[in-house]
Amino acid sequence: MPRREIVLVIAVAVLVLVMRVQLRRSERMPLMSATKVFTAAPPAPPPQRCFAVGFPGRPPRKVVDVKPVYPQGARDRHVTGTVIVAATIDENGRVLRPEVLRSIEWLDTAALEAVKQWQFAPATLHGTPVCVTMSVVVSFPGDM
Repeated sequence: MPRREIVLVIAVAVLVLVMRVQLRRSERMPLMSATKVFTAAPPAPPPQRCFAVGFPGRPPRKVVDVKPVYPQGARDRHVTGTVIVAATIDENGRVLRPEVLRSIEWLDTAALEAVKQWQFAPATLHGTPVCVTMSVVVSFPGDM
């Protein structure tokens, strides 16, 4: 018998022995019940989408208006004008993540601080409160 055939016969014998041992082990193991039920947590709800004003629902309505504090540095320099802020208004009417869209350097911080304090009756779509993003205007007239 050539050497290659001997190695092949030994390899087959080892495989048969391993399979036999595995079969005996599996006979000793208890069978898993086929009626066992595994449950998983429900999938997370899809992320809430914020609409832009102009959507087919009722827009938010401001119910708490906080006037901006006119910064002394801007007052001394006679800086006036309008800062435009993008504000996200959540389903509870709170302002989230205000960002300046049109800036007047001396007035931006005061405008953002005022807008953060505003509160709204939330926007609704088919009677359900929804999140919206809209632009708001904060004016700083010269006589503040």
